[in-house]
Amino acid sequence: MKTKLLSLFIFVIIGALIPLQAQTFDKLWNDVKSMEDKGLPQSAIKTVNQIFDKALKEKDSPQMLKAYLTRANLQDAITPDSFVVNLEGMLKWEETATNPVDKAILNALLSKAYTNYMYFVTRNASQTQPVLVGEAPANMSEWTSNIFIEKIFKHLRQSLKDKKLLQKC
Repeated sequence: MKTKLLSLFIFVIIGALIPLQAQTFDKLWNDVKSMEDKGLPQSAIKTVNQIFDKALKEKDSPQMLKAYLTRANLQDAITPDSFVVNLEGMLKWEETATNPVDKAILNALLSKAYTNYMYFVTRNASQTQPVLVGEAPANMSEWTSNIFIEKIFKHLRQSLKDKKLLQKC
């Protein structure tokens, strides 16, 4: 009898705590918006990280992507040179992604990121002598336009790799 009562008590407690733990994405995104409005980017990043972790557990790719891009934008507002770190994170994510649609989207975003970086950050890239892609400097700010173009087209090709699957979406 005591075991049944104890089991029932534990079941009721767990049942009461689950809604507290399982916050909806909408609630979490509203919290992020509120923090952004109040000028609290660090707090917003913490909540966005919670969203990303929740989406990862639930295998919710759109929420993961939204959280990743939101975090990157917030971090860039705080630390303008965080672009490279965020880009590297997206490259690792693309390498480990198994869903072809996720890979296509990530590759398209990587292509866009390289394009933006080439145009807005490295204005002198097109003014220097071309460098072979295999000889690309480790520091992206030293890349020439031909290296960026090679990376851009590589990711564009990868984003369209499974075009028949993408046409079904």
